[in-house]
This record gives sequence, structure tokens and C-alpha cells, in this order.
Amino acid sequence: MAMYNDKGLPLATALRETLSRGYSLDIFGRDLLAGLIVSLVALPLSMALAIAVGLAPQYGIYTAIVAGIVTPLLGGSVTQVSGPTAAFVVIVAPIIAQYGLRGIIITEIMAGLILIVLAWARLGRFINFIPYPVTTGFTSGIAVVLGTLSLNDLLGLGIQKLQGSYIDKVLLLLQHLSDMRWQEASIGILSLIIMCTGKYITPRVPSVVLAITVATLFGIAFQHAGIDVATIGNRFTYETAEGVVRHGIPPLTPTFHFFGGEGMYAWPNHAELRLLLMPAVVIAALAALESLLSATVSDGLSHTRHDPNAELAAIGIANVLSGFASGMPATGAIARTTTNIKSGARTPLASSMHAILIMLYVLALSPVISYMPMASLSALLVLTAYNMSHYRQFYRILTIAPRQDIIVLLACFGLTVFVDMVAGVSVGVMLAALLFWATAGGMGMTGIIEELTLKLKRISSSSLRATTYRVDSLEDMVAAFEHYRDQSDYMVGWIDHMAKGDDIGRGIFEAASHMVLDEGGEALDDFKAPKSRFSIPFMLPGFLLNRYSMALYNKWRFKKYSAWRQAELVSFSHFFHPLDRVGRWNRLYGRRGFFQYQCLLPETPDIVAQLRTLLSAIHRNGLFSFLAVIKYHREGKGMLTFPKRGYSVSLDFPNTRRVRKMLPQLDEWIADHGGRVYLAKDATLSPELFYAMYGEKANDWYNVIHDLDPGAKFTSLMSERLGWKQRA
Repeated sequence: MAMYNDKGLPLATALRETLSRGYSLDIFGRDLLAGLIVSLVALPLSMALAIAVGLAPQYGIYTAIVAGIVTPLLGGSVTQVSGPTAAFVVIVAPIIAQYGLRGIIITEIMAGLILIVLAWARLGRFINFIPYPVTTGFTSGIAVVLGTLSLNDLLGLGIQKLQGSYIDKVLLLLQHLSDMRWQEASIGILSLIIMCTGKYITPRVPSVVLAITVATLFGIAFQHAGIDVATIGNRFTYETAEGVVRHGIPPLTPTFHFFGGEGMYAWPNHAELRLLLMPAVVIAALAALESLLSATVSDGLSHTRHDPNAELAAIGIANVLSGFASGMPATGAIARTTTNIKSGARTPLASSMHAILIMLYVLALSPVISYMPMASLSALLVLTAYNMSHYRQFYRILTIAPRQDIIVLLACFGLTVFVDMVAGVSVGVMLAALLFWATAGGMGMTGIIEELTLKLKRISSSSLRATTYRVDSLEDMVAAFEHYRDQSDYMVGWIDHMAKGDDIGRGIFEAASHMVLDEGGEALDDFKAPKSRFSIPFMLPGFLLNRYSMALYNKWRFKKYSAWRQAELVSFSHFFHPLDRVGRWNRLYGRRGFFQYQCLLPETPDIVAQLRTLLSAIHRNGLFSFLAVIKYHREGKGMLTFPKRGYSVSLDFPNTRRVRKMLPQLDEWIADHGGRVYLAKDATLSPELFYAMYGEKANDWYNVIHDLDPGAKFTSLMSERLGWKQRA
């Protein structure tokens, strides 16, 4: 398990954890073997990805070296491998086409700084909250674009630049099909076949290594036979320090440059920063998502646990350094990570070794590397596109997911393919956010929630320090809420609804805040859920709860508490769930059941008078509430969220004809005073009053569910009563 650092920037948690258990010669041998195998896979892929975005192959190698060494040493995953990945192709290629190498350098450095800030703020775990249809949509879109772009070199079509929109590129490929070179196509297709079937031929040798080796030998044989084949050597050139132009890739290690002076590393101006900020945000989000997803996969395969914040910090630093080394954006690579684990990696040093070996290959074998055919590298990109397409997940969402998920999926996919990835991710997240807020408090009308992630409040003790005292009037009750609202975690008031006249609104006020162990709170491990003191054995006769019995109970409870403020330690079950001390308490209400009516009035200068009018109106109808609770609320965020700044009153009424007649009258009075009722407890609200209470947000919400379900296939008794599916 990775160690967690509570202060400062979390760094090297995985390395420190593994080395603390000891490092032997046997572990070193396993790490070295894993690094060797991964390096043979990563070398051609790094070059292929650089070529795919419009750069020379050495820039992909520089990224693999810098990110491959830095990230495992500083990160939070034991076996993850980082470097350039196919996920960046769609966003990096347009930046390079428009702003050149300088543009992508500035963008990835900004992205790296964003990632470092996210790690410092401990936001690593929240990256996983990006909705699944969004990630599937844009990764599938990336796969389609990457696979399409790779066809040029795979088939030897000879197109110098694939420019324009996606449709333009497809049309250009179709126009040049007649120019297909058989030698390129044969090497490319052969490479692709070996990559797909090599594991059955040589299980111990990665299929990619076998395919690239065979393709290179075929390329050399073709060239000796006088048949021209496009290779790294005859496609790319570099200039030596002496000014000599040579073919292939330079046998050099990455060189770091820093901002200052003129040229490529001149300080970026305001216009550059403004234009590249949004792409940097998207690259940061994608790098974070891919890294943490890859780390999660690594955990499952290697039975470890990663530190998400340390991993974000490491990949952020790696991107900054990669930018200073003229590299590309980097992130965690799932395929290389999987290969690393299956090859026997034991510590983060295995990942760093793979990058060091790549550096040695460049220094010693750059002339040999130059013979690699372009078609075989394109075949590797096609295979990568296939692996990242998530076509099974894509099809699954289309066939079984709710309509809103399908809309988000297709929007992300379509915009990524036909516009760009910035638009795909941005619109996808906004659509997902819109659907989230339509679902939150949306009474189930947006579909069935299959999976839910909750953000919990971290506490160290199951105890609360509660202050409880009685208040003699409604004015005193509201004053208590105003006094404690900024100094307590929770507040609630019990109202003696049987009291009338000047005593109306009197009751018990409670405020509570979480304790910590140092203050005497009970440890969480010692907490045990309380058992009911007794249980109601059967449905009681309805007449037992009447105005006389409730008056006696309320008077007893009111007198039980002192007017002096009493502070004591209580468990959160005692504070939050007092009724649970009586088992099957609902049987107290008898077979006829009861209405739980909860309404909210906005906070205004005359809120006390409005609450008094509400309670008095119930008395005038000759009715009373079994249980009356008052709470203070702050503004909610959802479209149909019940809370807004004000006071809610929850009332329990017997299920009688008189009550059913009174509740619509209360609804109308609440609506006239700018309030609303809690839909989850409502049984009588009319469509007109619903829209009057929830205003424009209700109309916005209705438009969302109408677009999601125009055929009104998903309904409920409430939706039929309120006309949600029939409203024109």
C-alpha cells in the first residue's frame, strides 16, 4: 500500500514504500527484465505517436525517456509506466499544425503545472468522477481519428499532409487509394497480422517486437532488391552540431532548455497563454484521467494500491520537464503498464529502467532504428486505436444505458471526431453536469441510477457535542437558529404543535458539532449501532394518537428540558435517528397511516410571522401534527432541489378526509409566500402549484426530461399527477 503524505506535495510514495521492504539482487533482476521487455515495446510506439502528431520520431523518444524516468521515481504507483500515449494525438496534432513545436511545449508545461496544483490540493480521487459516457465517447473518438490517420502510411498512399476536417481527411484518403504502394501495404498488413497473432507464435516475445523486427528485415530486403520503402531513415533528417544533415534520428539524449532569450524558448506572451490555456486544461484532465485509470488497472493486476495525488504530482512534473526537453505530453500507459506487470516488475525502478534502456538504444542503435518501416509503425498505431476504441463498452451503452448517457456518449464521440477533442470533452462534461443536476432531486424521471458515488464528510469520532435547551416561543426558536448557524455542524428544532397563543412555536432546540478524539470523542472503531429499546408489536388503534394524548406527551417533553443551555456528548445515532430507539415506530399511527408534509418558507424579515400564520392555520382547521420539526436550510444547487435559504417545517398528520382537504390549501398558501413543498414527501400537490413553487428551474428541468424521454415511457404516479409527461 502506498504511503500518504498529509502535508505539502506528495512525492515518491510508491518508491519509498517498496524500498522500505528491502531491495535484493533477485528483485533487481526481475525489474531489469521487465524494463527490457517494456522498452522494446515503448520505443517504436513512442516514435509512431510523435510521427502521428506531426513531429519527428525523436520527440516521442525524449518524452518516453523523461516521463519514463521521472514519473515512477516521484509517483504513487508501484508498476505504472508513463510516456506518450495515443490519447493525446487528437489534441496535440492540431496544436502542432497551428503553433508548431513551441505551441505544444507551452501547452504541456501549463498542463503539468495544473496537475501539480491538483495534486497539492489533494484532488486526485475526484478525477474518477468524470462520467463514464464522457470518457468512453472521447476515447472512442480518438481511436477513430487515430486509426484513420494511420491509413496513409499503412497503405503507402504518399499523402504529404492530411489537413482539414475529419471528412476532408477521409475524402483525401479515398482519392489516393489508387496511389497505394504494394510494398508499403504488404509490410503494414503483415505487421498488423503478426501483432495480432504473435502471442500464439512466440508467447515469450511481445508481438509488437516480433512484428517490428520482421517488418524491418523485410524493409531491408526490399531496399537491397531496389524496391523503395518508406522508413524512418529516408523520411526524417536532423542536423548535427557541425551543420551536417543526416538521415534518421539523432543519437543524442534529451537536452533541457528553459524559458529566456529568443526563439523556441522565449517567454510566452499573454496572447499565447490565452489561446493555449483551454487545450492545456484538456491535456491536464486527460493526463490525470489516463494516469489514474492506468494506475487503477495496475493495482488490480499487481495487488497494490496507488496514491492518486502523488501520481498526479509526478505526471505533472514529468510534463513540465518533458516540455523543457522538447517532448510531448505524457501520461500513464495502460498497455505498457500491463506488459510491465506481466513481465515481472516488482518496484517503480522497473519503469525507470525501461526509459534508461530506450536512451541507450538511441545512443547505440540509432542507425538500426532508422531502418524501421513507416508502414510497420502505422500498423502499431492501428492496433493501438483498436485497443483504445472500447467498442464493446460503446455498444453496451448504446444498447442498455439510459437515454441521457447515450446522448452524452454520442455528443463526445461526434465532437471529438468531427470538431476536436477540446469541444468533445468540454461539451460532454457540460452535458453530463446538466443531466446530473436534472437527476439530483429529479424524482427518478431521468432514469434508473445504476451506480452512485457519494462524497462523505471525514470524521475521527462517532460522538457529537450537542447543546440542547427549550425555547418558549417561535421568536426564540428562530433566534436560536440565527445564533448557531455559523458555529454548529447541525441544527434542528422540535415544536410543541399543541401549544397555542403566545406559546405557539415553543419547543426544544438542538445544535451539534462533530467531536475529535483528543476532545474525548468515541473512536469510530468502538462505535456500535444502537439497538431499539423496545418495539411496537402490532398496528395500534388509530384513536390512541389524539389531541389529548399528544398534548400530554408534548407537555412532558417540553418540561423535561431546561431553559439553560446544556452541552453533552452524544452519539450521532442518538442525534440523527432518535425514532430508531423505538422499533417499528410507524405502527404507532395505525393502519390508516399518515401524511408527512414538509414545506419551506424563504428567509425574510417577517419569517416569524409567516411561520406563526402557518401553524395557526392548521389549528383553525381543528388539526394538529403528531410530530413537528423545524430546520434551517441554505441554497441548493439542483434543478428541483428542495432546500433554499429559509426554514422548513415537517409535520405528521393522520390520514383523514379533513387532512386531505386541508393540504391543498396549505400548498396554495406556501406558493403565495414564495415557498415550496418537499416533493419526496408530497401526495397532494397540483401541476400549477408545482411550477409556481419551483419557477424557471422547473421549466428547465421539464425540458431536459422531455428531451430525454419524448415518448413518456418512464413515468410514476407523481409524474402523472403533476403532468410532467403530458405537459405541452
